[in-house]
Amino acid sequence: IIERVVATIDNFPRMHVAERIRPIGRLRDDFLVDSEDDSGTYWINASNYKRYDTLVDIATNVDLRQVVEVYRRYYPLFQNAYTDLGYPDGYFNDRLVQVIDNLIETPDIRDPVALVRPHVLYEYRDPELAALSSGQKLMLRMGRAHSERIKTKLFELRSLITTM
Repeated sequence: IIERVVATIDNFPRMHVAERIRPIGRLRDDFLVDSEDDSGTYWINASNYKRYDTLVDIATNVDLRQVVEVYRRYYPLFQNAYTDLGYPDGYFNDRLVQVIDNLIETPDIRDPVALVRPHVLYEYRDPELAALSSGQKLMLRMGRAHSERIKTKLFELRSLITTM
């Protein structure tokens, strides 16, 4: 699981995170959209954000001091997994801080969020949103309220891991 966590974190600032490396699987509920007309524009359905309720509740109610203590204890395993990804001179903790900063920088957008569907998957209609990292797109998909809660927890986590 540590290898999957490290690989997923390393990939969050990139355009894609492969599903096979994620430490947790897909959400059970389907991604919900509304289509307005035949223009090819879809909108994220606001009830879609409920898919993330449990994950966000777990992430925001966890005692980060305990999480950081476990992280500190097993850091050599995290570092080895990071080295195995091809970063022999890098430090996983530095990468984790970069990823946290990337997620915190996710823009706050208002609903409704416009999408297009050029193929099987939906994409953001706004080119600036489409150019965001995979982690930032995840933050958008979970909805503004969830994103704000996660960002608050990320600020706390960043503070704790940069002073350990």
